[in-house]
Amino acid sequence: MEIYKSDYVQVYFDDKTSLLEQKYSAKDFTSIKFVKEHREILELIKKIKPEKFLIDLTERETPINEVNEEWLLRGLMPEVVRGGLEKMAFIVNDEFNSPVSIEQIAEMQSKRIIVPQYFDDMEIAKDWLLNE
Repeated sequence: MEIYKSDYVQVYFDDKTSLLEQKYSAKDFTSIKFVKEHREILELIKKIKPEKFLIDLTERETPINEVNEEWLLRGLMPEVVRGGLEKMAFIVNDEFNSPVSIEQIAEMQSKRIIVPQYFDDMEIAKDWLLNE
């Protein structure tokens, strides 16, 4: 079921599997718009408390900028994890590196924050989220 839609992002939630899917469009955000939209999405996430989170970046033409990435890691993700998130997967283009650097992954592991997995195939990512 679609729970959020804008020119930049669509968010779906399946309550049977507790899977939240967030799909970005090719359209680029300003940092202000990015944070505003993700705060709205965060409020929805706090209400539904998903256990699994799939983020599809395959349509993005440019990587998320460092300022927005930092806000996601420090502002959004701790709240999502506190809400009961167990697993997270990103679908990324071959042309982009992972949205989270190795240093950030090490920091997240030391703080016991969920470390995402990266895939280039939607079905494989969903299988990992739902069946492992």
